[in-house]
Amino acid sequence: MNSKHPFADGDRPRFDQSESKWRGFPVGSDDEGRRLDVVVRKLLSDLPLARLLKAIRQGDVRVNGRKATPERRLIAGEELSVWAPLVQQKAPTNVSPRALPPEFFSWVLKESPDLLVFNKPSGLLVHPGDQRGQRTPPTELTLAEAVKLWWQGRFASSLSFQPGPLHRLDRNTSGILVFSLTLRGARQFSEWMAQHLVQKTYFTLLSGEMRQETLCTLPLVRQDQERSTRIADAQLGEAGLTAQTRFIPLTQHRGLTLAKVRIDGGRTHQIRAHAAALGYPLRGDTKYGAPQAGPWWLHAYSLTLPDDRLGWQSLQAPFPEFWQTEPWVKNFLK
Repeated sequence: MNSKHPFADGDRPRFDQSESKWRGFPVGSDDEGRRLDVVVRKLLSDLPLARLLKAIRQGDVRVNGRKATPERRLIAGEELSVWAPLVQQKAPTNVSPRALPPEFFSWVLKESPDLLVFNKPSGLLVHPGDQRGQRTPPTELTLAEAVKLWWQGRFASSLSFQPGPLHRLDRNTSGILVFSLTLRGARQFSEWMAQHLVQKTYFTLLSGEMRQETLCTLPLVRQDQERSTRIADAQLGEAGLTAQTRFIPLTQHRGLTLAKVRIDGGRTHQIRAHAAALGYPLRGDTKYGAPQAGPWWLHAYSLTLPDDRLGWQSLQAPFPEFWQTEPWVKNFLK
């Protein structure tokens, strides 16, 4: 078979799946109805937009072996073909070539077609750096990077979709963290979050002996330079971000309180800031006023969805081992 028959425009040799000059990518369900240029821009994210559009127009990117316009809407099951040098020109991704941590699978709490749920260990960073320009040490692999390593080589329902966390947990907070595996999962979970339909329950150790259930609704203000959150000052006209945190004391012991916490929202440092505002900062959380430094105890224990359309409705994350070091806590949680 002669693989050098010209295209109608004469730009490049006719596509042949046996040729190593082309890379094939199946169009999945998450890309159904998306424009070709939108999908390719995600696939070749390091390529300048002008070069990408030129590649599509001159036939370096094809659908089912044929040239297509950038506006062409894709259909699940089609084959996207990219001239190999374009793929090879991609710069290295943010994910290092390091191996997946051996403990990665022990962190997985639940996998469904749409969501991947972790019981995140305390001390594990979720994102590489943060929104304020902080850099992650090159030797440290974040959970988001580990998920990308796991995702590579798997059959995905999208060329342009990448899994990512659907809510936040601080580095030193352990417990349930949900990642999206499909666009459907990301959209549905985010919609429920926006409608305040996702129920999240935490457990924590507070400095001081809280005796009564307390609902804190103080609005919050994020301080980026200090990397902290404080209560909005009404006298200064600060509106702040709405947040509700309910603290339910369970038992007390020598100036500490084991409490269940339920939140509506999910602002950065919401539980830590509200606990401090009430006069009961998290144990060891000196940033928010704890009397003694140390690892602070905050565990995202359960998460409940409105229904099970994403593969499950309610999950509970076992407590970290270090929670067993306090006998009075261990005995209460049995």
